[in-house]
Amino acid sequence: MKTNFILSFFLIFSCSSVKQEAEVHYEVTEQPQQYIKEIAHTAYILDKANFLRFSFSEIDSITGEWFKYLTYFSQKNNLSEQIISKTDLSDGFYGDTLLFYKNNISDKQVIIWKQEGEYWSYLNIFLFYQGNIALIGDLSIGLDCKNCDSFNFPQSGIDVLETDEFLKIRFKEQAVYRGSISQGNPYNSVNVKTDKLTLFYEETRSYISY
Repeated sequence: MKTNFILSFFLIFSCSSVKQEAEVHYEVTEQPQQYIKEIAHTAYILDKANFLRFSFSEIDSITGEWFKYLTYFSQKNNLSEQIISKTDLSDGFYGDTLLFYKNNISDKQVIIWKQEGEYWSYLNIFLFYQGNIALIGDLSIGLDCKNCDSFNFPQSGIDVLETDEFLKIRFKEQAVYRGSISQGNPYNSVNVKTDKLTLFYEETRSYISY
């Protein structure tokens, strides 16, 4: 019986070790903008044939709407401009940034468009791989902080990693989860405190665990 116990412990330990070895952490990368002659614009380079840039609409004099677009260019569609996300600047966003994470083994990239509202961060999360880009999830999140002037979530609290089964975007700080449109929860309809919020993505579906 003692031998069986030792064998079982060894198997559990071995499986755990294999799982850890299969976990790949994405590295944070800096993506400077460069002028791309083929599209006649300054853009972020995903690879030599795929680019991202921001563009703007004019302010609508009647509604006050003023859209900021995230647009994608790829040789697969002859470098024509494809809008993959947008935000209405008249809603009060005061800042935004693109965050880039790369798996140096597979060359997969995760791009997060992080928009800052008065209190909360709104994130659109994309996966770029082999010349294709797709929105894989979105969410609103803020720091769980009583005395903060701003609750916007820091990049240092975001970790991107991949296992054999899932791509995971993990939010490691004490936070308040405020909703996800892709999960059927409109922004600010949820108010859950958590320190283990994770967005899981598998093939064509995603879900949020907290």
